Amino acid sequence: MRARSLLLAGALAATIPVGAWSLADADQPTAAPGLPELPSVAEQVDGLYDAEGCLTTGADEVDCSVRADEVDEALSHGPASEPRQLQGFVGSHWLGQVTGTGPEVVTATVATSSSGSFRADGLVRNHGTVVLGTVEVTARLIGADGAELAAATATSPVHDVRPGEPVPFTVTADVDAAAVDHVEWSAAGGAEGDESARALAWTPYWERPVDGEPVDLYLHTDGPGPRPYLLFGSVTVVGEAPVDGPEVLVGWLDADGRLVRVLTAPVAGPDGAALAQLPGGGSGDVLVDAEVDPPAGGEALVWVQGS
Repeated sequence: MRARSLLLAGALAATIPVGAWSLADADQPTAAPGLPELPSVAEQVDGLYDAEGCLTTGADEVDCSVRADEVDEALSHGPASEPRQLQGFVGSHWLGQVTGTGPEVVTATVATSSSGSFRADGLVRNHGTVVLGTVEVTARLIGADGAELAAATATSPVHDVRPGEPVPFTVTADVDAAAVDHVEWSAAGGAEGDESARALAWTPYWERPVDGEPVDLYLHTDGPGPRPYLLFGSVTVVGEAPVDGPEVLVGWLDADGRLVRVLTAPVAGPDGAALAQLPGGGSGDVLVDAEVDPPAGGEALVWVQGS
């Protein structure tokens, strides 16, 4: 398991250093919507903490230097450069404080094609104070002479975007990428969304690199050919309301923090088929696969949502 890419709220939670982290970077304004925090790790992992919130280290042994409430704080709060573990999201680039100005492209995360048709992948972040049902990104492609070559718009595959949340986008245009001198970015939000579709928790179990040890799982059995990258985990509904069409999206950032790939997989039932609905409190497994490994030195961001 890559420590920077995927946080597990059980065993890994006890190893996270706890400190007085601020809710946002120093240059962020003061609007601070409530974070969609997960239930306490003391509730998620039965027996890991005692009734006083102290870490259980053995039979009749506890360590009160590591407390459940402090771990909860470390998992959900911190600067944008640090990963958070929240309902429907795990990863970095989430702001605890927003400007109230609406969605903005995080230009430092944008990777653009250098040849062939223009393509750009990156993150757009909701700097508004309400949940946005959809977020659109528009790229104005500008040539060396300052003329506009084309304009292209794409909608993020992640919906019901919470205040401070980053989500992925891919913009394409039938323009020679080599002819693009620079891009002028803009973003807009749709109608107010419903964050109940994101009331889900992601738990990773294991990942297998390309051509790693063979896997024989009800969701995947390796054949005689090349073996793909696999990420196996589960999704659990937070609360009592059911969630329709649950799915997981995994975005890979490279070592320079640029988005290079987004993978999508449904939440599956015991028969391996995609679930139409997860009941309140229910869980289902997820298997994400890819033909290549994640970028070395990079990070994975995970989004979970219902339809």
